[in-house]
Amino acid sequence: MVLLLSGTQAQAQKQFEGQWVTDTSSYVTTILASDYAILQVFDFSFEYDNFIKESILYQDDYSFTTECYNPRNGYRVTIIYKSKNKDTITCEFSGDFNGLIELTRQTNRTK
Repeated sequence: MVLLLSGTQAQAQKQFEGQWVTDTSSYVTTILASDYAILQVFDFSFEYDNFIKESILYQDDYSFTTECYNPRNGYRVTIIYKSKNKDTITCEFSGDFNGLIELTRQTNRTK
């Protein structure tokens, strides 16, 4: 039983790993995950030459919560990430922005 639950958790965390984008922002969200946890979340924008590391506040098998602070403009939000399907994550924002945004998995475009 324990091995079965560990395998489920490993798959649940790995589903978030990757680079994620939305049409509403130039930032790319990158999520790094191990078999057991979300390790790191950060956002970068080539347009604004900016990098923002998110602080992980909470995580379970199906969602995780971060705090994002941009010192350039004082923008601070809490974000709840949930998997919608293998290529889409929903992000519920609260703080300086309140709303729901969908991120799509960025595909590798190399030839």
